[in-house]
Amino acid sequence: MCEGAINKERQHTQPKQSTDPLPHQHHNDMYTLHHTHDQDMTSNNGRSGRIWKRWSDMEQGKAKQDSWNALRWERESSTYQPRQEDIDAACSFRGKVDPRLQWAMEQGTFSNVTRTMAATDIANQWSSKTQSDKKRAVKAMMSFLRATGRKDKYFPEHTEPTTSPIDEERVLTEFALMRCLAGSGTAGAGAMVSHVRTWTRVFLDREFGKKGNKQRGSLSTTSQALKSISKYFDKETKVEKMRKPFDWKMIEMLYKEGCRVNKMDTGVAIAVAFAGLFRMGELTNTASGPFDETMELTEDNVLFLPTFWTATRVQINIGKSKADQEGKKDEWRPRVLPVEENSPGMWLKRMLLERWNLPQGMEPIRRKSPLFMKTNGNHLSQDGVLRFIRQTLAKAGYTMEQQKEYGTHSCRIGGATQLFKMGAGMEVVRELGGWASDTHKIYVRMQRDHLMKFTQSICKA
Repeated sequence: MCEGAINKERQHTQPKQSTDPLPHQHHNDMYTLHHTHDQDMTSNNGRSGRIWKRWSDMEQGKAKQDSWNALRWERESSTYQPRQEDIDAACSFRGKVDPRLQWAMEQGTFSNVTRTMAATDIANQWSSKTQSDKKRAVKAMMSFLRATGRKDKYFPEHTEPTTSPIDEERVLTEFALMRCLAGSGTAGAGAMVSHVRTWTRVFLDREFGKKGNKQRGSLSTTSQALKSISKYFDKETKVEKMRKPFDWKMIEMLYKEGCRVNKMDTGVAIAVAFAGLFRMGELTNTASGPFDETMELTEDNVLFLPTFWTATRVQINIGKSKADQEGKKDEWRPRVLPVEENSPGMWLKRMLLERWNLPQGMEPIRRKSPLFMKTNGNHLSQDGVLRFIRQTLAKAGYTMEQQKEYGTHSCRIGGATQLFKMGAGMEVVRELGGWASDTHKIYVRMQRDHLMKFTQSICKA
């Protein structure tokens, strides 16, 4: 190992320094024996102790193993023999040397164990859906390579592969095209390729394929291939399968039902998404992890003007979105909603007034807590909003098939459609919705009777 693995001959001919109280033959009891000597070896023993417990469990195979079947290979053993003083310096903290770390560095086990520990801990932070998607993509990729007789070439057992990025990119392109031929869309195939890349980077410590760079106008072969075959997909059919738009009457129904069943936040979120052309993922939680105030929408991102009690408008600064890949707050193009009777802006004000229980005239102290919450105070989830929509539609008499035609995206689609029906041009729709491309055009759903009104108008001109 490049960390300073010492060959067996050196272990026997050069005794360990007398300052090390831990004999080599007791390596398996390394963690237990540590507690028999000075507990003040480091000033952060409690914190480092927990990390060491995790590391030791990984090294001894006691920790919960990941189910990714991550391949690991042994790199060529190094004949480099490090100096003992370099090991001691690397393993010391405030002048004290931890013998467990010293032993791991000498035996050359540190990198393999640490890399495995880091990879599994990173995977454990992913949501259950993300883990499931990545595992499914990796399993499909491995099946594809075995079916074509190339699994051992790209992912050999115990040895480091010698394939080039161009070779790997070629096989990724074949895999993506195979997914499309099997029935997947280009977006789904591209997502699976992305999952495979992440898996190799995290679990194999290597880049797989030729990574594209959109900022420089250079895309990988796989991305170019997927883009080129999009012309073979029936775009009209794809548009028809998208969610149906909500109209204002449906928004009022959902808001009133939310107030009736003690889910005001859910009803207001739906109304705000409709009026502000928000993606529901911008207003609610889409992951299973803890609330992140730097990335998610908080009370602090909402400003009533000129004051909370005299507000005629409310300004909402959205967080990260699909059009904001860096996850920075969009301070330059906030959405502004009117605060007037029977409007989403007024409903939002009432929701916060009920939550804060403010005395008349007192301005609120906006916190960095979720803007939209569940009844237990946690961040409102997008899945929860979808369940509420389907349940409300069921109460209103919609059949199961009709319920499936609507979703959280029906708010954004409905708002865009309503704007266009009222005479707003496509540029206005694009600006209000924050679209960075021409995607907004497929969001506007005009029925034939609406289009006929324009025909009648030009015939009378």
